[in-house]
Amino acid sequence: MIKSTPLAFASALALLAAALSCRDAAAPRPAGRKPGAPVFVVFGPQPAIRGVGAFGTATPAPGADREDFDFDVAQDLTGRVLYNDWRYNAWVKVNPADPQTAITAFRNQSAQCPGNDPANGAEVDGTGRRENGILQAFTLIACDLGPAGSGADFFQITFPSYIQKGFPSGDIVKTVVQSTGGDLQVTTSTSGSSLPDGYSVTVDQNPSRPIGINASETFTALTAGSHTVVLSGVPSNCTVSDGATRTVTVADAQTATVAYSVSCVTPPGNLDVTTTTTGSSLPNGYTVTVDQDPSRPIGINATETFTALTAGSHTVVLSGVPSNCTLSDGATRTVTVPSAQTATVSYSVSCVTPNTTPTVNAGPDEQILLGLLYELRWSFTDPDNGPWQYTISWGDGSSSSGTLSSAGSYTASHGYLLGSYTIRVTVTDGLGASGSDAKKLTVLVGGLF
Repeated sequence: MIKSTPLAFASALALLAAALSCRDAAAPRPAGRKPGAPVFVVFGPQPAIRGVGAFGTATPAPGADREDFDFDVAQDLTGRVLYNDWRYNAWVKVNPADPQTAITAFRNQSAQCPGNDPANGAEVDGTGRRENGILQAFTLIACDLGPAGSGADFFQITFPSYIQKGFPSGDIVKTVVQSTGGDLQVTTSTSGSSLPDGYSVTVDQNPSRPIGINASETFTALTAGSHTVVLSGVPSNCTVSDGATRTVTVADAQTATVAYSVSCVTPPGNLDVTTTTTGSSLPNGYTVTVDQDPSRPIGINATETFTALTAGSHTVVLSGVPSNCTLSDGATRTVTVPSAQTATVSYSVSCVTPNTTPTVNAGPDEQILLGLLYELRWSFTDPDNGPWQYTISWGDGSSSSGTLSSAGSYTASHGYLLGSYTIRVTVTDGLGASGSDAKKLTVLVGGLF
């Protein structure tokens, strides 16, 4: 131990000497720790170790070649420790009346016990008060290896820069308590939608057990101490508050509880929109819209997938279909998207080459003399969809009509009286598309040119 200033209160030494002279192996357990000490709750009987003894045979007095110890510590971290090095007038004390001192750990065995079962010893970590008022961390190892006065017991105390160990005079007593075990109750509480049928719960490496979504399962006769609990079988649409893996301490003759709170939502689904287009004069593509979301381009023979849609009813619209194409079953569809699955909407489009309207040429305006038979020279072009029906409206209330098997130039004759007339030629193809052209004809009296 680091050497310190001389002990200030001689009366404290006298009290220590008196305490050591009257203590024996059957000394009563100390009072519980005051508020502010570490909390490590152990119910019922528990392991403990206590001891009183000395290194050296000199009379306890300042400067003497002697080190005394007196401790009594239990697994619940209650107790007291006193270690006094008379040579340096230095001591360390854990006192229940001093809330800044504490027993911080208790290990119910020690591999440092010489030549015996580690279960005969214990290891204690603590923070004690030094003679100069500062706090000092330490580790104490004690082994109960023989009866009082046999010199067989082992004691070691370690500070950051000092260690003392050996076989002191006095006696160390280890109290070993057989664990009676405790119980563990696991409860589940599940809320939300699309709830699962149940879960599984596992304690340590034991076989899993089924447990309902709002249920309780009790594990009995577990050894006292720390256990790992795992809730499994939780689907991806559910969230476990504070995680599925928990660590719980089970105490003898007590029931510990682990509560799982699970929240679930309905999983979304997907939608595949498929187009199939046949025929001629095909378009480059279309657009597809689901509900009020932005439209997406889609090919004429393609599939577009909409992901993470809310399970339920959705409206799908295919647009950009040209007039020469026919869409089976309409462009607007209603589809139900199932939870965690994929729905499909298929569009079938049939296209044809657009009909070309006949182009008619009635010829230029003309003038003729009265009494002459007028001959009309006219023509039309149209690459598709004959035969063609034509009508010539002569402008005087009469007309001529007929059927033509091909486009080209044609003539027709008509007699006129003196005056001005508008002649209109109209050609209609086999699909009903019509084209026309008009010209002006003036009939004059001879000699007026």
